[in-house]
Amino acid sequence: MKNENLSNKLKVAISILEKKQTSEFNELRTECEIVLNEFKPLNMMGQVSKFITSEPNIKNNLFNAVLSLGLGYVSKKFIPKKINSLLNRITQFASNLKMA
Repeated sequence: MKNENLSNKLKVAISILEKKQTSEFNELRTECEIVLNEFKPLNMMGQVSKFITSEPNIKNNLFNAVLSLGLGYVSKKFIPKKINSLLNRITQFASNLKMA
């Protein structure tokens, strides 16, 4: 009788551990899915854009860099290189200031 009682207790303990194992495995699976979703390129770009928009220093530096690139592009496209005019020197100087 003791053997039957011990085997029943063992079966109950095994079933409890199997249930615990399956629940922990399901939790681990959901956590892995969350991590995989976080590291998708689209989600990472969204997180980077949120970080950039939340930090004022980065936002200002990025704006200044884009502005200086735009000024440099405009000055090279619309101001002739052959004419060494005052306007050409001023725009080059302003774009160099923005880059620094």
